[in-house]
Amino acid sequence: MNQSNNIKAVPENLLKLVASIQEPAFLQEKGGRIAWANLAALRLFGLSESEMIGKSPSEALEPKGQGMFDRQFEKIAQGDQHGFMTTVTKKDGSELDLSFHFSHLANGSDAYLLSQVEAEQNHLPSLHQQGYQELLEAIESGVFVLVDDHIRFANRYFCELTGFSEAELIGKSLFDLIHHKDLHQFSRKYRNRDEMVLGGDEFEFRIHQKDGLVVYVYMVLGEIKFEGRDAMAASVNDITMRKIIEEENEKYALEIKEQYAYVDNLIERLPLGAWIIDFSEEPCQSGDPFCKKAHEKLGFSVSITRVNKALAQMMGFSKREMVGASIFDPRFVDEKNANIFLENLTQRRQGKRGSYEIEVKHRSGRIIPILLEAIPTVFESDHVMARQAIGLMVDLTESKAAEAEMKRLNEKLTEFSKTDALTGLANRRNFDEYLGQEINRAIREKWDLSLILIDIDFFKKYNDGYGHLAGDQCLQGVAEAFRSVVKRAIDLCARYGGEEFAVILPSTSTEGALKVGESLRAAVAAAQIPHAHSAAAPFVTISAGVSTMRAGEKFDADRLIVLADEGLYQSKTDGRNRVTAALRRR
Repeated sequence: MNQSNNIKAVPENLLKLVASIQEPAFLQEKGGRIAWANLAALRLFGLSESEMIGKSPSEALEPKGQGMFDRQFEKIAQGDQHGFMTTVTKKDGSELDLSFHFSHLANGSDAYLLSQVEAEQNHLPSLHQQGYQELLEAIESGVFVLVDDHIRFANRYFCELTGFSEAELIGKSLFDLIHHKDLHQFSRKYRNRDEMVLGGDEFEFRIHQKDGLVVYVYMVLGEIKFEGRDAMAASVNDITMRKIIEEENEKYALEIKEQYAYVDNLIERLPLGAWIIDFSEEPCQSGDPFCKKAHEKLGFSVSITRVNKALAQMMGFSKREMVGASIFDPRFVDEKNANIFLENLTQRRQGKRGSYEIEVKHRSGRIIPILLEAIPTVFESDHVMARQAIGLMVDLTESKAAEAEMKRLNEKLTEFSKTDALTGLANRRNFDEYLGQEINRAIREKWDLSLILIDIDFFKKYNDGYGHLAGDQCLQGVAEAFRSVVKRAIDLCARYGGEEFAVILPSTSTEGALKVGESLRAAVAAAQIPHAHSAAAPFVTISAGVSTMRAGEKFDADRLIVLADEGLYQSKTDGRNRVTAALRRR
């Protein structure tokens, strides 16, 4: 099989482009092989189509095997290099000193590299206006041509981006479109740019749309010949969303210090699309049978009059493709969801606001579940029937993920607000809330509630002797020992303050609390944390006091704490490293 037979057919508009170029030029596919060459290139190299098509430039143009093209192709394909000079040996043995310039072209999902050849050092690509128009109208990015800084050609995507018609753009200065805050910086870079080929320089700036809105754009600029004159060709893409995110990231990088701020930021980023729909008594203009059926059933037709950028991006269509279409258009909804629209539209027409879930189609056919909030806005003269409504749409796929993230953050923040940062135990605030809650429950359920107050023996001497860093580590070690004992889900172990700890034991008698206290004391002793400054033992020990509100009694939190503190005092009086139940005075 001839190698050229493996080459994918080049789209007709690209063939017309190559054919329109006066100088030698050829197209390369993604893998680097030559897909097509114009007659000027065949004549220059003295080769036939079969000797070029399907081969890499090194194979076709470098019979001595220099491999210059193949070595440079990766840089060229990635856009790191746009041209180079080399000597090419023709078939007849003569040599040519040539300069090659490369431009990246895209046609839908197909990508090509346009290679233009020049024998003169200052030669620029020359494209006929007709060839430009046929190619650039097919490329889904904004493209325009400048002659003496004034627009001479603009494709439909650039018109859509700016909001102007092509007739309004032709003759307009590029500088008239640029936002005044970017004008000075753009002008300085634009006036001082180096000599370029296609794709040779890049700019980011803001432009004014016709309706006064401002959008950010990214522009690649290069020199060409247009209708025999020196000109500039520009490819422009809307980067507004990217710039907004970058600006928000910079802002929040300085402001976000707590996790609640992150949640606020997350809410700000929820995807939100919007359209405006008009109600009309006129019959449906769409050829879709469902649209006609809807008009017969409702008595009015519904068409889309405005689409915001978020919705266009969400659904994968351009604004131009959506505006003027019916909301029943089968490109946007299937029959099942068209019926959901049908069920809700009468209420919107009657001026009633409503929200519901519905599924719409992405351009690729992917189904997008959305929450639609519909708000009638413009009414007939009778102020009863609506003529227009706004639809606000949230992609539920992403919002549910965001809700899950917010729930996780809220749980984490709640846990953080109730946890002691040093020990990981419950903090004093958590202790106070839980003790009040359990006192009420013990009174209601008529069961015992016990409290243990704990103090690390001679902790001040520990801090003085070993230092505060060691003191923090001691507190962490004691907390770890407590965690190994207090394991019931209804029990709460907390850092009460400084070196003091507390354990709340619902449904636990005095005897049971004394056993837990003794287990806590033993666990700390078993940890064998050295304490050379203690009079109780050569290692860290604890003293504890126990109090109990018995079933049928009614204490407040302060009394339960005072009793436990009395037991703790008695433990210290009796020599420390022990657990004592508070005496109950009648």
